Order: sequence, then structure tokens, then C-alpha cells
Amino acid sequence: MSKHRHKFFFNSTRTVNDMIAVTFYFLLISGVGCLRLEQVLIFSRHNIRAPITKDTEEYTNKIFPKWSLEPALLTEKGALLEGYMGEYLTKWMTENQLLPGTCPDKETVLIYANNKRRTIATAKAFVDAAFPDCNVNVKYEKDFDIHDITFNYAIHNTTEAYKQKVLEEIEEMLANCKLTDAYEELDKIIDIKTSKICETKGFCDLVHDKNIVIYHAGDKLKLNGPLTIGNEVVDNFIMSYYEGRPLEEVAWGEITSPEQWKVLTKITAMDQKIRFNIPSSVKDTARPTIRYMRSIFTNENIKLALLVGHDANLNLITNALGFNPFVLPEQYEPYPVGGKIIFQKWKDAAGDYYLKVEYVYLSWNQLRDGVKINIQSPPLRVTLGIKDCAIDKNGLCPWDDFIKLINKY
Repeated sequence: MSKHRHKFFFNSTRTVNDMIAVTFYFLLISGVGCLRLEQVLIFSRHNIRAPITKDTEEYTNKIFPKWSLEPALLTEKGALLEGYMGEYLTKWMTENQLLPGTCPDKETVLIYANNKRRTIATAKAFVDAAFPDCNVNVKYEKDFDIHDITFNYAIHNTTEAYKQKVLEEIEEMLANCKLTDAYEELDKIIDIKTSKICETKGFCDLVHDKNIVIYHAGDKLKLNGPLTIGNEVVDNFIMSYYEGRPLEEVAWGEITSPEQWKVLTKITAMDQKIRFNIPSSVKDTARPTIRYMRSIFTNENIKLALLVGHDANLNLITNALGFNPFVLPEQYEPYPVGGKIIFQKWKDAAGDYYLKVEYVYLSWNQLRDGVKINIQSPPLRVTLGIKDCAIDKNGLCPWDDFIKLINKY
């Protein structure tokens, strides 16, 4: 594989002239040693949104800064940043001759969003920038009272025995949850013992109060207690930071160091782990999503597919498919807003196919600063590996091995 020449994403160390030269060279070497991009599936989290809930007002006697839009809706800045990403990635796909550089044939592009307003708006922002004036439609479930099974992260097995096993595993995970430092740091900010939830529901001590598991067979897992309280409050802080609010409006100005962010975001990461990394249920929960992805991978007419969902979906996919552990540099969130896991199908001169998977995302400060990404200021990217699809030094694994893996679903 080392002899193959290929381009995956723009290298920020190259000059514009370097990029032009490399592009020209790539177009010339259509024979031996060339990898050609055949298909791309992008699984994206929605971009910056308003905080998901107003319940945070019960968790402290402090007054949260007001947002000008309803909870959970995509912000104008989120739409703008998504457009930048759409423009950037389309340029990459066009350079690699996957897309024509003009309006693509409708059957070659699939844009599919979960039926939440923030995911639909994210998909439309991507499309409007990627394919201006091309009338590329965004597919989504039109009945908003229905949970689209492709994106729904409910546990599908409804047997009582399965439910008990899941509950046992959750309780074990909660017992091993090490968040004392994070809870103490958060309580310095919100002082929960003076809050409404302390007065009315008895949650007055983030460190010692017990998390209550709420799980009905066939439904989404929910928690009630310190982890949920912490997750919702820190999410508010994170979105306020990304949105570019004055720092005195982010956690009332009480987060003043990267070390504090690192500690506090342990809460949101743990909430993700508890709800979506349950050993016995992760494959069950992710199965409809992976089956839909498989239908795309086996459809040669589709050149680009964009699926827009949630951090839960990205979490489930990476865990269910056995991705190797990874860390995203310059980010505190494990699955940041607007971040995308990009599955790339490449073909070599011998007719063999390979998979490359990259996580493409904006850094913590790129999101806050509203950076317009381009060749000079690219997004960050991390090559991902899968346990059952060993990669070479270029991040490539045999396509057939990957298909064998997803066929298990």
C-alpha cells in the first residue's frame, strides 16, 4: 500500500501553490499507483444550538443568560459554520473527482436528517453552501411525533431478562463513575444546595446524591440525579461558549482556565458513556443506524451521503462497530457540534477497494471564534481505526473486511 499516491484531506502545512501542484499531479496520474475516491458517507452531529432544556433554572438560584431562540434550535452561527464545512468538504470531493463541480445528479447525493429542527436546519445549511442553486433536497421523517428509527437511540430488545441485564450494567457503571472533582468544581459555580431542585426534589449534593435510572423496555434510557443535572448545566456553558457569548455570560464568568473546562466536561462525557456505551445494549441500539448505513455502502449510485444526527449516534456507531479508542485534540467534547465521521471508499489501480475513516471537526476555539475554514485554516482531523478492519500506515483497511463487519447487523 505504501506505493499508492492519494490525497485524503487538505494538509494545513501546504501552500496554495503546493495544493495546485498536487491537484494537477493527481489529475495526471490516472494509471498505476493511483487511488480514486468512489464514495463518501458523512455522519454528522448537528451544529451549535441553544441549550436543550430550561430545567437548568431549577439547578441554581443564579439567573442564566437568555437566548433569543427556543431551546434546542440551531443558531445562526451554527448554520454559518455548517455552511463553511459544506463548502470545504465539497471542494475536497470535487478535487478528488467524486463530485462534478456543478449540480450533481439527484440519484448520486443523499442528504438525510433526523426529524428534529436542529438536525434538519444543519443539513439544509450544509446543502445550501455545498450545492448552491442546485435544488438538492433534505430527506427527513415528516411526522414529528414519530421517532425516526434510523436515528432513534432507544434500546429495542423488550424482554424482561434483557432489561434486568441492562440495569445491572448501568448500576455497575454508575458505581464506578469517578466525578467527584467535576461535581465539586460545578457546585462552586451553581451552589445546588440553594436551588429549587434541592428544595423540591432533594437533590442537594452532587457528590453524594444517587443517580436514579429510568428505563422502560423498548424506550430511551434516562437518568435523574447529579449526572443529568451536571450534564444539562455544563451543556449550557458549552453552547454559550461556542455561540461566542461574552465570557461573563458563560457560567457567570466563573470558568477562567482550560483546566476547569477539562474537569467540567468530564460530566458530559460520562453522561454519554453511561447512556450509550452499555456493553450489552450498544449493538442493539445502533443496529437500525448501521443497517441504513449498509444500504448506502452497497448502493453504487450514491456518491455522497450525509446523515445528520446527534452525538449519541456518533457515540453508538463508534462503539458498536468496535472503533479503536481515540482522542480529538483541541477539543473537550468527545463528539463536538458540527463534527463529522467521514467514511471514504477508495479504489486502487488493481481494482481493490479500501476504507478510510476520519473524524473532521472544529477545535474548541475555532467554534467560538467562528473561523471560516479553508486551505489555510482547515478543520482538524483524526484518522480512526476499527478493531476488525486493521489499517495500514495510510489509515486504509480492506473494504471487504469492513463490509463483513457491518453485515453482522
